[in-house]
Amino acid sequence: MKRKTITVGALLLLSLLFVSAPQLFGVKTAKAANAGVIYGPNYHIEYLDLPGEEQLTRDVCTYMMNMFVSYGYNYGWLYKCVDSAATRSAYGSNAYYAETHYSAATVFTKGHASEYKCNPNGPKHHYLMDTNGLHVEDDYIWPNTPYGRHRFVCTWHCGTTMDYPGTICPYCGGRTSLPYAWTHSNTMNLEAYTSSTGNYVYIGHEGYSPQFLNPTGWGSYNHAHYVYYLYLYLLQYHMNVRDAASWAAYYTFGNYYLPATQLYTLHWVDPPDPPPPNPPFPGFWSRMHIFGNGNLGLPGY
Repeated sequence: MKRKTITVGALLLLSLLFVSAPQLFGVKTAKAANAGVIYGPNYHIEYLDLPGEEQLTRDVCTYMMNMFVSYGYNYGWLYKCVDSAATRSAYGSNAYYAETHYSAATVFTKGHASEYKCNPNGPKHHYLMDTNGLHVEDDYIWPNTPYGRHRFVCTWHCGTTMDYPGTICPYCGGRTSLPYAWTHSNTMNLEAYTSSTGNYVYIGHEGYSPQFLNPTGWGSYNHAHYVYYLYLYLLQYHMNVRDAASWAAYYTFGNYYLPATQLYTLHWVDPPDPPPPNPPFPGFWSRMHIFGNGNLGLPGY
């Protein structure tokens, strides 16, 4: 199959690290109905985060924002929250602002996450970690997305698709599972790659989410390249998520059929252990999931 023609800007990503681009914040355009927010909290976990991971995250978030500015002509509000700006309160207030001022919203966030129980007998809750390691819980996101207008959400954090479809916790009354909290939909198809129904797309990970610097095993590509190409095809070429995810897989994993790639196949990851006397890191299962409607792209496309 022939490769699609891509821009010179995309070809510059053949190196392992990106060249920094100008910072853009709070960009607004006229007469647009959509909102887009990008987060890179860069909360550092010693020995787990690879050297250079935080800077690469900043660069990818900037490239993404530049693509939204260049091609997201139907976006009335764009905001990039990285490092100290990516706080728990920012996640909540930005989500609420997008829901109450725009007809549709999209979010990308990359970082760490974990789970907890509000009661030993209760269901699992899940949370993202903000720039300070504070919890951005599912039952915190839920009330800040009151109208279900977050139509396309990509959470490049560990464990962010787990325990979906979620429920109402009988102990705290909050919602469980991050896909349910962000979209307010607990009926998304679990395999968007073959689904053409529903109004939402949610991308996340079962278990470990690869670091951006983790190599894909194809050429000199890493997982940051995958995310870059995914958004390149979503924004510049206005593709649906099924096609964009497939073309991104073609360039960075050498296989257009996404389900055949390691990224989309459940596999075991054993990260390097820190030096003694630190305890060793546990191994993790890992798989990216795309829930919802594979025929949908970013809001407005």
